[in-house]
This record gives sequence, C-alpha cells and structure tokens, in this order.
Amino acid sequence: MQDLYGNLPARVGELLEELGRRGVSLRVAAHEDRLNYWPKDKLSPDLVQELRQYKAGIIEVLRWDEERKARREGNVRDELEVLETAREKFRESA
Repeated sequence: MQDLYGNLPARVGELLEELGRRGVSLRVAAHEDRLNYWPKDKLSPDLVQELRQYKAGIIEVLRWDEERKARREGNVRDELEVLETAREKFRESA
C-alpha cells in the first residue's frame, strides 16, 4: 500500500480493504475533514477507533480517488458505473 498511497501508513490501505469486505461505504465531506461511514452496525468498536486514528490518511486517499475519478482516471467500482461508461462510449462512437 505504501507505493499506491505514497507516504501513508500501510494500515490505511488495509483498513480500506477491510471496510470494503464488510460492505461499509465511506464518504468525505467536500469542504471539511469529516468522514462519514455506513452502515455503522458493520463496524466493531476497534474498527471505529482505527478509523479515528487513521482519519487524515483515509480522507487523503478518498479525496485523491475523487480527483482521479473527476479526471476519468478512477477505477470502475460497480456495475452501474460500467453501464454508464459503456453508454458514454456508445454515444461517442454513434
């Protein structure tokens, strides 16, 4: 994870992977360093504590990902995004 996220602790990437496996969604507020996550019942108290501990790094990664997505360099995350991308490509070629 060090290579992907620069100087961030490897635990940031591990936490993001763990949250993904648990089906937890994360969102960062646009103009402040507020991290929202849901559903809250999928997180143990220990994971909540780690989210607080690594909050700055997680926010950095999420903002980096949003910037990449805005430049259309982001990763495909779900089927809806695949369909939307395909529709755009078909419109461009028509």
